[in-house]
Amino acid sequence: MTAVAIQRQAGGDLAEILDKIGHIVRERFRIMGQVQALTGEGRISGVVLMALPIVLFFVMYYLNAEYMMLLFTEELGRKMIAGAVFLQILGAITIKKIIEIKI
Repeated sequence: MTAVAIQRQAGGDLAEILDKIGHIVRERFRIMGQVQALTGEGRISGVVLMALPIVLFFVMYYLNAEYMMLLFTEELGRKMIAGAVFLQILGAITIKKIIEIKI
């Protein structure tokens, strides 16, 4: 629609304008694919860093449940869990901003 409006105002070859727009769109998709490939390592790192504390909690709970229950029974333990959840969310947002590249 933009190409038709430009062609109507300025004149010129509509086929050439559409060809250039098509080329730009194809290049944008190619670059987006390259960005996805290059940021894959960051995405995987983010998944591992987000899952590691949760997995470690369950491993520790399996090995010594009484020790881990202190996190739920003591006031300081509940504060530590709240702090950990907050920092996990903050870390996830930060990692997302780092690997998100706008084209």
